[in-house]
Amino acid sequence: MTKAQFLDLPNELFPFIFQYLNSTNLIKTFFNVESLRIQTLIQSFLSHLDISQETDQWIQTYLPILFNQYNIIALRLQDKHINLILKNFLLNKIQSIHLFSSDWNTDLLKEGLNHFRQCLKQLSITFTYPHGKGDIASHLFQCDCQLEHLNITGRFLFFDNNDINTCARLTYLSIGLEGMYRVFILIKHLPNLEQLKVKFRIEERMIQPTLYVENVTLCKTLHRVTFTGCTKYFEYFEHFFTTFGSTIKYLTINIDLMYNIVDGKRLEQELLSKMPCLLSLNLIIHSIIPHCDPIAIETFQNSSWQNLNPIVYWNDIHAHQHTIFTLPYRSNRCNQAKETHFKHLSNDFISSCVSNRVVSLCFEHVRILSLISTTPLTLEIFEFIEKGFPNIKTLELTNPLKSSRFQHEHKRNRNISHISDIFLLNNSLQLPSITKFCFLLRSQYDDYRIFRRFLYLLPSLVYLQMFIGRSLFHEILIHEHEDNFIRCALNRIKLLQRIRFYDEKNLLNNEELHILFPNAQILFDYGDLYAIDLLKIFSDFKSYRLQTLIQPFISRLDVSQESDEWIENYLSNVLTKYKIIALRLQMNHLVMIPEHLLSINIQSMEVINWDVLTDFSKKTMIYLRQNLQKLSLVQPNDNESSDLPDLLFRSDSQLKHLIIKDCTLYFFNDDIEICTRLTYLSIELEGMNPLFILIQHLPNLQKLKVKIQSQECIVQTAPNTNGVKPCNKLHSVTFTGWIKYFVHLESFFDTFGSTIEYLSLNIDSQYHLFDGKRLEHGILDKMPRLSSLDLIIFSSLVDNDPIEIETFQSFTWQNFNPIVYWNDVRAQQHTLFTLPYKSDKFEYFSNDFVSNCVSNQSVSICFKRVRTLSLIATTPLNLETFLFIEKIFPNITTIKLTHWIISSLDENENEEDRNVTIMSEDLLLDNSLQLPTVTKFCISLWFPFNDYKIFRRFIQIFPNLICLELDIEQSLLHDILKYEHEDKFVKTILARIEQLNITYMDEKNTLTDAEIYYLFPNVKNLVKQNCYDSG
Repeated sequence: MTKAQFLDLPNELFPFIFQYLNSTNLIKTFFNVESLRIQTLIQSFLSHLDISQETDQWIQTYLPILFNQYNIIALRLQDKHINLILKNFLLNKIQSIHLFSSDWNTDLLKEGLNHFRQCLKQLSITFTYPHGKGDIASHLFQCDCQLEHLNITGRFLFFDNNDINTCARLTYLSIGLEGMYRVFILIKHLPNLEQLKVKFRIEERMIQPTLYVENVTLCKTLHRVTFTGCTKYFEYFEHFFTTFGSTIKYLTINIDLMYNIVDGKRLEQELLSKMPCLLSLNLIIHSIIPHCDPIAIETFQNSSWQNLNPIVYWNDIHAHQHTIFTLPYRSNRCNQAKETHFKHLSNDFISSCVSNRVVSLCFEHVRILSLISTTPLTLEIFEFIEKGFPNIKTLELTNPLKSSRFQHEHKRNRNISHISDIFLLNNSLQLPSITKFCFLLRSQYDDYRIFRRFLYLLPSLVYLQMFIGRSLFHEILIHEHEDNFIRCALNRIKLLQRIRFYDEKNLLNNEELHILFPNAQILFDYGDLYAIDLLKIFSDFKSYRLQTLIQPFISRLDVSQESDEWIENYLSNVLTKYKIIALRLQMNHLVMIPEHLLSINIQSMEVINWDVLTDFSKKTMIYLRQNLQKLSLVQPNDNESSDLPDLLFRSDSQLKHLIIKDCTLYFFNDDIEICTRLTYLSIELEGMNPLFILIQHLPNLQKLKVKIQSQECIVQTAPNTNGVKPCNKLHSVTFTGWIKYFVHLESFFDTFGSTIEYLSLNIDSQYHLFDGKRLEHGILDKMPRLSSLDLIIFSSLVDNDPIEIETFQSFTWQNFNPIVYWNDVRAQQHTLFTLPYKSDKFEYFSNDFVSNCVSNQSVSICFKRVRTLSLIATTPLNLETFLFIEKIFPNITTIKLTHWIISSLDENENEEDRNVTIMSEDLLLDNSLQLPTVTKFCISLWFPFNDYKIFRRFIQIFPNLICLELDIEQSLLHDILKYEHEDKFVKTILARIEQLNITYMDEKNTLTDAEIYYLFPNVKNLVKQNCYDSG
């Protein structure tokens, strides 16, 4: 019997074999097979070639030959391969390219785009690192562009009207943008656009321009539009459809609408009526807005709506969420795999869901379902999921989104159970289609009964994403011997992805996880590790694939905490082996790697503890400024007589980006030279005069951040404006620090304000108080192009009337973010700020905030970015204030109990004000309120703090406390030592403390170190000092 050879197979079988191999595997397998028949058969499978995972050597060896032998029309590659293919690219017939970019910088990408836009018909760019530059528009949208199809995902692009030109061939565009303003710019330059897809970035951080591009005309070819993402300006959408709606036939809107809801009448009048050709409408509009009446479904029941897909509306009254969607339900914007995702489902869906016509609620296309537990999830909702979501693969259990407009809820709702008892006791209901479960709740993640019930609910589960803590671990070990089901269910898990909350102390190690999940692969989340940790773990692995995967995560390397021994032994090899583009290190480390200072890869460097007084530092600075694009100096050892400014600001500098932290620079006009490349500068100066000098030497400066230092006893020189010209490119300015002379700041905007578009002021004006009229006339009127304004202005003035909020209600102020003002009458402190609040610190918060806070617009207050909150007890801190803190400061990690500023102008301060009671009775007696995000608590008062009951209540409020800083009397520590034998709660809390800093108010009867370690047995870092020595 004759054996059949592979080449003896008939032609009809080869396509079935080839379809299991990707293009590069086909090449590796059949490239050297000398058979014209085989080479002809594989041609159609090689027309779309993916080289994105191949090495540079492979590409250099095979790609030129492939270009010559095969008709390759589509190519998939990484941006680092661009230079390898350009020399062969222009001779080939490639029509389509898909580029992957994992670099923060876009220089490599831009080089390729200048060629690709002139030759390709279709281009896709996927950014796998979302937080990098979005400055490629000027290299895409030019008159010579031949592209017909352009798709950009993973990053939002930024450009102005003058950055791009008309592209007559482009018909399809998918892009991410911040705001509608740039959509108008694009359409103006794309006269033949037919299909447009835009994902809008969350706009909470800035105000979008209200005036659109001039001379925009109807785009006659535009017939299909898709909008996704997030917006707070629905009126801009309305403006879009007023301008371009007459030709649109197919419309999809899938957005999170912040602070607004829209009913059928408004949608009909402002959208539908502007689109006479509309044939298909798909809507998903999700809003969070408290204390708002539900939408009347009757507004969707006129003839205009009856001609389109059915409308469904539901309102979660507990989460204050409103959702409008069309049937059939279509959503894929949240998932890279384009799987349909249904979000925010809760018990309220069943009772509140209504439609504008009779419909059958079945979400056959949904593959991912997110549940929120505003009330304990019932058996009824899971039975509804069984029927209404027959094909879901992934189930997510999450907390509801928190809106800044939530007002105080009754404290009984804070500890609500997430799962109802009826569902827990049910043993029959199962959802066999689900293979992935994500338990993302921040509470009850250690409840064994809930964990077991979900394992039973999901019999096909193989992928688990959740926090596995030590308490749940021990519960499982206790029950698994008597519960065969739990062991079988855990054995089924093939993939385990750990979630990290604030409970870092209870993380399981890999060995313990393997005991629970013996067959699971522990998914490694690179985001959980620093670059240096990745290097230490994986640098010795000989897998090219692994080294390629970690490259984007280690390109920005921080070795500042490494030992000198590690630097000497390893850093040189790392810089040689990997493409490190950004490096953070100590000054003394530079001495160990001088040969790598001019590495062609390193573009950015941050140096800590720079010493300007050595010859090596002076020579090194010359090298750095001549070769780097970005340089940061942190805590340089500088003084008024040093020559650091002279070394930095020289005409041969190639720096584009310069940051100097924790050091005030001093210089005169003749000390520095013109630097034409510098576009970004962050610096500390004393007064405004040196800033005027600097700007005259930086003609291309675009972004400026200045921390102004002032001293009580020193008079600052007024800026010399003689002969000073505006900086035509300066568009973003940030001022922080103590502005001693506000007229100097006004002089700055008089001189340079005409080009500024973005302004941030986070200043202490101390002896000055400004109302809306003064700020409008002194600052805003000088900046006609201003589109974004962020303010935090703090003043401590004695016997001054409060600011009238009405002075911020002019037309000018209404174009910017809302202004909030509050006045602590007792502390005589005034604070102005815009929302959203941009600082990570909020200082001098007191009971008065709740009653005295006013705004120039209807706003909701939530300080999501704040991590450190300082409290002042002008009156005893009460329960209402802490309930307020719980709601509006959801992410604080540090609370400081401090004293308010006593102005030097206040000579009549009453001594009794310094001895106010810290805590009110209602807060002292409450046993339920907790702030679990707080891990650090500091007490720093001007008067002795020795109240054991108040101290105990504070540490009870902060159950996850690990760091204490105390300015206290010895008597408090002796009380703690006295009561800890009978107070197990205090003993347990103190045992969690890992870092302790004690400043004594007296030196008598101080506790010994042994006594302190007895109270705080797990302290790793103890600092003791006398208050008179600490300053």
